[in-house]
Amino acid sequence: MRPIALRLALIAITIAIMKIGQIIRAVRKKRGETLEQLAFAIKSDPSNLSRIERGVQQPSPESLRMIASALGTTVSALHAAVEGTESPTLKAPELLGANESDYTDEAIQLRQYFRTLSSDNQRALLEIAKVLKRLQRE
Repeated sequence: MRPIALRLALIAITIAIMKIGQIIRAVRKKRGETLEQLAFAIKSDPSNLSRIERGVQQPSPESLRMIASALGTTVSALHAAVEGTESPTLKAPELLGANESDYTDEAIQLRQYFRTLSSDNQRALLEIAKVLKRLQRE
């Protein structure tokens, strides 16, 4: 593999690790569980789970399987949520309280574009969406 391709692959892996942690945190919070409760359920230290949720540490395949099981889902469903895709058998939308409109082609495209924006532009886009929502109600 060429050096630039290797770097891009490592960046993609790093981003996926960070996002899987965000999904784990979101599912845990949606279920009303504390970090300590989930850590206890998977027989891990809360600080270890915190590092995974923050994207600082990559979960081992076995840890990820245990986390998914404790959250009442599958590893595949967690990855599907990271990718913003859905498999009918995985029920990924239910993980985060999503509905069908969250997985339309337009919604998926919007998420893909959003991910390419700088953090400042992401915040600006969120503010625009809030204004549009307010206007829609009026």
